Amino acid sequence: MQQPYAHPIESKDYLEALIERSMDAIISTDADGNVVTFNQGAEVLSGYRREEVIGQRVPVLYESEEVAREVMTRMREEGGILSSFETTFKAKDGRLIPVLISASMLYDEEGNEVGTVGFSKDIRERKLAEDELRKTSEELKHSYERLEQAQASAISAEKLAAIGRLTAGVSHEVLNPLAIITMSLQLMIKDQETPPEIADQLRVLEEQAYRIAKITQDLLYFARHRPPERRPLDFNETLQRVLGLLERDLQLHNISVELALSEGLPPVSADQGQLQQVVLNLLTNAKDAMPDGGRLVLSTKTVENNGKKFVELWVEDSGSGIAADHMDKIFDPFFTTKPEGEGTGLGLSICQGIVEAHGGSIRAENIPEGGAAFVIQMGSE
Repeated sequence: MQQPYAHPIESKDYLEALIERSMDAIISTDADGNVVTFNQGAEVLSGYRREEVIGQRVPVLYESEEVAREVMTRMREEGGILSSFETTFKAKDGRLIPVLISASMLYDEEGNEVGTVGFSKDIRERKLAEDELRKTSEELKHSYERLEQAQASAISAEKLAAIGRLTAGVSHEVLNPLAIITMSLQLMIKDQETPPEIADQLRVLEEQAYRIAKITQDLLYFARHRPPERRPLDFNETLQRVLGLLERDLQLHNISVELALSEGLPPVSADQGQLQQVVLNLLTNAKDAMPDGGRLVLSTKTVENNGKKFVELWVEDSGSGIAADHMDKIFDPFFTTKPEGEGTGLGLSICQGIVEAHGGSIRAENIPEGGAAFVIQMGSE
């Protein structure tokens, strides 16, 4: 018969050696939470010598009293056994150390709690690896998103280029016969022999012909992307000239205009015709946003950005504002919220193209009090 294995070291000495030589921190407490056992692994982990800790209450080793209570509460909730619970120790030098702790309650023969024993593993390297992996994952995610955006932009650019080529050709073909139709309508209206009721109908046709011409010219401009012919301009003067063109129309729509134009603005380097087109489009959009009347506020000022001066224009209306799901689309070509047949969706896209070609920027935002604002920044001379 095989004899039972007899270890040469006494059982108590052997267990004490195992505890002492363990790479993990092994810490036991009595019923009052005072540290009873504190092995070499615990010294290495915490920076404390055992004589500094033995007899001290165990919370001294944790990040805070609350963290120590959380460990005890969790252990009791799990029936006296805590398995692989992540928490934080506080080293002697104040460093916070993430640890993975497995612990259990100790009971006497009557089932009374007499203390705890816990095994804590330093997981700093694992946390660093997890953080590095998370960082790498985020970078890969952002790279993939940028790749998708680049692919979408390339496809969109190619589509817009094709639309531009088609638009340029179609616009010329439409404008030439449209000019003849418009001239013929004007001659018929002025003809003394044309009955008044017919002349009224012809004026409606003339108005619609002008509307077709305007849409076609917008399409043609969008297709051309003509570079700006710059010269020093007074932004306030340009704004007031365009406002003068729309003044009567704004009054008819019961829209009041408030001006807050800063004096002594530095001149902007811009193409006069293109700048006027931008302002006209923004004022027209503001008018359309207030079909029942409202308030239009126009303001200019000088701002500084990264050491460079800009002239800033705010066009604010008291309309219904811009829907959240439309905010990132309003400058897209052909996007419009107007009813079918009342807009091409090119106005804001053209504005953005002109402003950016001048080295400026344009943005839109909702006003807390209600309505929307379009903000343009153009570089000064």
